[in-house]
Amino acid sequence: MSQVEKCAWLWQKQNRRIAASLEGLDDVYTMRFEDLFSPEKRSGHLGRLIEIVGADVGLSDDELNRVAATRRNASGQA
Repeated sequence: MSQVEKCAWLWQKQNRRIAASLEGLDDVYTMRFEDLFSPEKRSGHLGRLIEIVGADVGLSDDELNRVAATRRNASGQA
């Protein structure tokens, strides 16, 4: 295996071990990074993340989705 393949294999193994150790715990919420930014899956995850953090952003799920879907360029402007 190449160095990159070894790193990927180890990363995958560690992620599976972590996921297995968290399975069945009531106070754990897991999400995949790509799901947080997926238009189809974003709504539930983004709202739940804000709830967990305890932030009061004052936006509905539709408003959160609209803000999250806004593309920004490298300068941070819409």
